[in-house]
Amino acid sequence: MIKPGIKQIPKRLTGNEVIDRAIDPIRKVVNDLVVAYSQRMNIDTATGWISYSMMDNRAHEHRSALRFFGYHAELADDGTLTLPEVVSTGIGFVCAGTATFERAQFYLASDGTVTLVSASANVVANATTDGNLCVGTAVQSPLIIQNRLGGPRRINVLFWGDK
Repeated sequence: MIKPGIKQIPKRLTGNEVIDRAIDPIRKVVNDLVVAYSQRMNIDTATGWISYSMMDNRAHEHRSALRFFGYHAELADDGTLTLPEVVSTGIGFVCAGTATFERAQFYLASDGTVTLVSASANVVANATTDGNLCVGTAVQSPLIIQNRLGGPRRINVLFWGDK
């Protein structure tokens, strides 16, 4: 008990306590930013999409979502990989094989039309042709990639599309 007229001496802070008190407001701001950022990120385990909702910097409202889909696995001969559906457009890269491989960069329209930007010799779009890596087995949505290269191939796909 403190006697009347005697002032209580405040507790002397250690170096760490001084630093903690100084950076607590900064921590709060950073934590708020992390929460705001994480609310705009989503991983859909059912489809494999990783999406990020962009914000309009003027109004700070969600505008749209850019989604990413990645795939890396062995695909049997005549095996198919179905990519998630897009609303309007998408862009992607696909590689098949190891020592010798087929590769392509492609655009995807909302109706399922694939346009090859660049591709190796044994890649076709919007068709299923024996001896080729088929990016789009027809004009369809969602996009299907098919291995018709004559044997199993390691397939890597990087694909971005909108939601």
